[in-house]
Amino acid sequence: MDSDKNRDQILKEAFGYHKALVAYAYGLLRDYALAEDAVQSGYVALTKRFDTISGDSVLAWCRGAVRLEALQLLRKRGKVPSLEETLLFDAVADAFEIEQTPEREAMRLERLEKLRDCFAKVPTRSQKMIGGRYLDGLGLRELALRLNMSEAAVRKGIYRTRLLLRECMERTPIAPRST
Repeated sequence: MDSDKNRDQILKEAFGYHKALVAYAYGLLRDYALAEDAVQSGYVALTKRFDTISGDSVLAWCRGAVRLEALQLLRKRGKVPSLEETLLFDAVADAFEIEQTPEREAMRLERLEKLRDCFAKVPTRSQKMIGGRYLDGLGLRELALRLNMSEAAVRKGIYRTRLLLRECMERTPIAPRST
């Protein structure tokens, strides 16, 4: 019973890191579908070996499992990582480790909320351009057809909207948290 409770806690914590793990795997593989596969395989490994994980090392264990799965996926596809790629994997792992602190996560969430506020302030047409390009993954041609605009107008509109968002983010300070 105690073992089941421990397993459930570890799995719950691991699933809480899903987005971060996919981002990490994507940084290694540069392919979103492969990144998802690597994370899912990491979760499978976790369920088989949860008893080797202590509560304070779940993220580190998952990151290591995802790294190994990413390397294995590359090998299965006939791509043997070069020394440079292996060093890049290590650099991505180091950067990931640095970014995964509670302080960094709180800062990221605050910046995300600030970006949402800034995004709500731009014109609706600009929101459609940014949403179509970055959320829907549309190319400029598809987006231009959807919005009944020229590609050049869409390109300029996205550029100008990104400037507006950047200016808004820079001039609006993040409110300090009360403790």
